[in-house]
This record gives sequence, C-alpha cells and structure tokens, in this order.
Amino acid sequence: MFENQTIVLYFLQNFTKKHLPTAALLCLQIPVLFSQNHLTSGISNDTAVANLFPKNAPLEWVKYFSGRLDDVSDVDISLGFDGKNCRGFLTYTESRTRLRLEGSLKKDELILREIAKNGETSGFLHGIFRDKKFDADWSNYNSTLGGRLETEEVNVSQIGVSHCGDNKWLNRYATKLNGGAFEITLFRANNGLLTGEIWLEKERKTYFLKGEMQPDGTYFLNVSKPGGASAGQLRGAMQYLQNLEVAWHTSGGGKQFFNLSLLETLSVGCYESADFFGGYDVIYPKTKSHACNSWFERQVAGWLGMCKNQFTKNLPEPIPANRDIQRASAWPEISLWSDDFFCGILSFSESWHDFPQGKSFNFDLQKNKEIGLEDIFIKNFNAKNWLETEAQKQGAKLPEISKPEFRSWLEKVGFPMWNISRDGLEMSSPFHPMFGRQRVLISWATLKPYLKKESLVIGLM
Repeated sequence: MFENQTIVLYFLQNFTKKHLPTAALLCLQIPVLFSQNHLTSGISNDTAVANLFPKNAPLEWVKYFSGRLDDVSDVDISLGFDGKNCRGFLTYTESRTRLRLEGSLKKDELILREIAKNGETSGFLHGIFRDKKFDADWSNYNSTLGGRLETEEVNVSQIGVSHCGDNKWLNRYATKLNGGAFEITLFRANNGLLTGEIWLEKERKTYFLKGEMQPDGTYFLNVSKPGGASAGQLRGAMQYLQNLEVAWHTSGGGKQFFNLSLLETLSVGCYESADFFGGYDVIYPKTKSHACNSWFERQVAGWLGMCKNQFTKNLPEPIPANRDIQRASAWPEISLWSDDFFCGILSFSESWHDFPQGKSFNFDLQKNKEIGLEDIFIKNFNAKNWLETEAQKQGAKLPEISKPEFRSWLEKVGFPMWNISRDGLEMSSPFHPMFGRQRVLISWATLKPYLKKESLVIGLM
C-alpha cells in the first residue's frame, strides 16, 4: 500500500539557476507516492543498496550518479555491483520518488530494468558506463515511450541537487553588415534545442532560426524566411558567455563568415517535477524588467498549480501500463528582444489536452511596463477585431491551407496572439505538434494610419 506524504516546494526570491522565485508557490505542495519496497522516500545509502542483494553478499562497489532524463527531469542513481549483477535505485530528485533497478554489467554495457510496485517490469535502461559517465536510452515496458538518460558519477554528498536550468540561456549577439546592424537572438532550451531570429537592419529583414547544439558547442541552425521558405543554414561553434562564430551557408550555395559580439545574456528560470506516472517542466527567461518577470511568475505559478492538481487527482495504479502517461511542458519563444522591447509567446502543452495553448507578452523595457493594444493604436479603432479579420485573410493564403486537417485546425484556433516585431505586428496561432506555430505579419506600413503619433512602435518603422 502507498503512504500519502507531501513535500513543500520552496523557491528563492532571487534566481539561483534552479528555482522559481514567486511567493505564490511557497505554499504549493505536491503529493508524492511512496511504498515500503519500491517507491520509497529519499536517496538510498550503502545499506539500502546492499539490502537488494543476498544477505552478506560481497559487493565490489556502490556508485552514485547524478544527471537528467531528456535534459529536463533531474535524477539520481545509486547502484551496487557484486561482480555480475547490478541493483539499486533511480530517484527523481524533486519529487523524491524512487524506483528499483536491477540488471547486469558486462564490460562497459549496463542493462537495467525498472521494477514497479507489483514486481513487474515498468521500463528499461540500456547504456554505457565509461569514464565515470552512465548514458542510456530509456524505454517503457513495451517500448512505446522513450527518453535519454545522461548522468555522471558523483560523491554521495553531491546527489539530491536540482539544477534543470543550469545549461539553458537566452543570448543576443550583434555585428555590422553593409553599414547596418546584424543581430542574432538564440534561446538554448532542453536537449540542446536552439531557436531564435536574425535581424538585418540594412535590408529590414527578419529570419527565423531552429536547430540544435552539440555537447562540444558545435551547432547547426536552419534559416527560414517569413512564410517558411529556406534561406540556408548557420553553422559554427559557440561557448557560453563568449562571442558567436557563424558560417552562413545560403540556399544558393554561397557562404559568408561572421563573428558576432555577445551583447547580453539572460539566465533561465526552470522548474520540473517527475514521478512514476510522468512529469511537468517549465523554462522561462529572467529579464532586467521587474514587470516582465512578475508576468512570467504569475503565468508559471498558475500553470504549475493546474499541473499539480492534475497529477494528484484520480491517481492510477502504479503498474507498468501507467508509467510516464502524463506529461506537460511550458516554454517561451521570443519574437523581439532589443534595448527597448521584449516580446514573445509562452506556450503550454499537456498530454491531457488535445492542443497546446499560449499567451503572448509584449514589454517596454525602458518604461518597465506591459504594452497593450491601447498603447499602440488611436482611440475609436477596434484593433482587436481589425487584427483578427486581417489575420484570417492572410491565413487563408498559407501554403498548407489546402490540407483539410490543417484548415480545420486553423479555423478552430485562429490567430489569437499578437507580438510586436521589427517588421510589424505578428499574429500567431497556438503551437501544433504537427503544423508548428503559424504566423502572419501585418506590416507597420499597413498599420500606420491607425497608430498613435506617440506610440513607441513608431521607432521601428
């Protein structure tokens, strides 16, 4: 039987690379499932691992590993080896949920199976233990779900530390090109995912970036124009808090090299919690604007509360079929980051909802305030309705609109979010797992008759 207990999630008022600074979450509690034998509380010690082996069986070693599943869920592993068999525990660091492991080590190949409360196999870890690293592929009991485990051997005093935001960041780089600014914004998210934008001031063009960074710092980014057409790739190598080397391979076969200076970097807030049944995680930027940070804290606190309720109501049995059945993630996308603006979308995706949702944000960094449509447009102009109608007209011209499934989805969700960009107002759909995020742009030239004379967006035209 399970014993219901709770742990209080605490967060520091100032960002420490690993916790969410909001007083609203100080009292947030997450029930965690525990059992006497398989999902017990806490990190195992040498005695706990030794108890998994026959009585008085000599152990060659007991080792401890710390790392992450899918670069999101912080985990700790305690593992003993008797010369043939490996046995131990995998513990989700934040929730303290612990699962029993057993398997074998042959040379450097380590194969482990997870064991559920009922004694059945709930998952597998198949990887390599070499140079004090244990990296493995994880799969559930029937291989319908998978993930990637990356850990390093540590001292026992180093386990139990949550640090999911340590290798995430938001950087802004710049150089000169043809007498104008050439800026790149890059956001490093989970699993080395890179997203961002290029801004060419002289050409007044914005390009979108998506790709990945390898552990050694090399990266590959696809460059796309508004509308999705390819504009080539960016390749190079980067190091955190250093300048950016870029080789732009154009779609026409040309190549240009650039060295961009790091203008500004933002740390990333991160919170994650996982257990036998799944997990949820969120990453978000920490800016220099108190108003902007407060907005993120409110959105994240509300979403985490919703996830907590979902994960604690009507709990299923801890059997293999229910392993990792609930997942939720929240992440930001930046449409404009300059000295004056910080704009983008915070997206929310949950396995218990059909489609992800999102909320747009637009902040004036100079005045430390959120920007509303009323700050941009003249009185007596129904900006909301006008923008929705214009977005629908442009949406009807998207390349995939001829596909029935795409058209049905877009007609249902529309373009409810708006963002300030250098080119105009960007109207966006929620993110879709298959179709991505759809965007249409309403240029500043089109909007000029309706803008306030003192509107801060005048400087973008």
